[in-house]
Amino acid sequence: MSTAPLPELNLLGELFRLGDPAPRRAIASAYRAVERFRGGRSPNARLVPLSDTADRPESSPGSDADADGPRVLTLGTPGRVVELELLGTGPGLFSAAGVVLGRTGQSQAGGVLSVRHGAGESHDVLDHCGGFLVRGIAAGPVSVLLRSRWGFSAATDWFTC
Repeated sequence: MSTAPLPELNLLGELFRLGDPAPRRAIASAYRAVERFRGGRSPNARLVPLSDTADRPESSPGSDADADGPRVLTLGTPGRVVELELLGTGPGLFSAAGVVLGRTGQSQAGGVLSVRHGAGESHDVLDHCGGFLVRGIAAGPVSVLLRSRWGFSAATDWFTC
């Protein structure tokens, strides 16, 4: 027996989200509460969204501009910037590719970038230039988590992809 939801239920869920979306803060608070309940270690700092192509007017629902293009986010935390590109790779799946840079523009090697999502957590080790490619990200609420090899960690609030 398949555990995947029926396509009709996915469509119904999409219609509910379009007609009556939950406030972003409520979703983020709910996921933080679940993390605390599960005993997850909280990160040292927040990764704050600096820019997001999803916030541009041309990418509003119903517009044809860049409908299948990647979503590009720039995230910042003291001393580091994460450039992240989310690209749909299949029905309900995404990949995230990008680079982690220091405040002065140098690459930040020696860490792991993870994307937490409804189906678990996907991650990639930063290469010598600070690059990463995270595959297998389930559509829906996600959170980006950066862990350095020196014990520093920073995470975004939950957002939808």
